Amino acid sequence: MKLIRVPLLLAALVLASCTSSGETQSTATLLNTYWKALSIRGQTVTVFENQREPHFVLHLDDHRLAGFSGCNHLIGRYRNQGEQLKFEDVGGTLMACEHGMDTEAAFTQALRDTVRWKITGERLELFDASGASVAKFESVYLR
Repeated sequence: MKLIRVPLLLAALVLASCTSSGETQSTATLLNTYWKALSIRGQTVTVFENQREPHFVLHLDDHRLAGFSGCNHLIGRYRNQGEQLKFEDVGGTLMACEHGMDTEAAFTQALRDTVRWKITGERLELFDASGASVAKFESVYLR
């Protein structure tokens, strides 16, 4: 009888880790997570040789935004209340790069346009005031 309980317990744990829609529950949180850019306004983000991937982290302390936007370091501030998210004073260093400037312009504009966010699994999606998706990210965990 004890041998039957172990498989049933494992099955219950697997089912409990899924939502009713079949999606795995997220372990990622909006704050203090490294968010790697996957796409901006539907365009896949390309990382060029010898460049860092576009990403950001929302630091809990002082509501700071930090990251890399495609060519330059990214800085700014954010306000977050529930599903609402607003980036402020978004800027960065002023280097010129052979590649990545278009990505940088699109990335920083997407952040400026953001008003709402949603995490599904390990993916973050940002939306503008019209409800359109402006950027998609994937959580990255340092090893």
